Amino acid sequence: SGQNGCSGAACAYFKVTTSDFNAGNYTYKCMGDGSQFNSWEGPVYFPANGSVQLQCFWGYPGKQVWVVLNGKAYERSIW
Repeated sequence: SGQNGCSGAACAYFKVTTSDFNAGNYTYKCMGDGSQFNSWEGPVYFPANGSVQLQCFWGYPGKQVWVVLNGKAYERSIW
């Protein structure tokens, strides 16, 4: 929380956790409720096993969110 216009518990950055992932540098897009948001696209290093906080800041509970890495969409979650 703490970003302009967003002060609720649902306001947070995305965090991607990897397990047996192909480690390396990836570009990414932040997706929420069917559209890309935030302009940051990396590249960012993703480890084989670990977590990375992205520059995807979201604050709309009940909406579907996901991350696209190098053009491939990964697991979608309800925020």
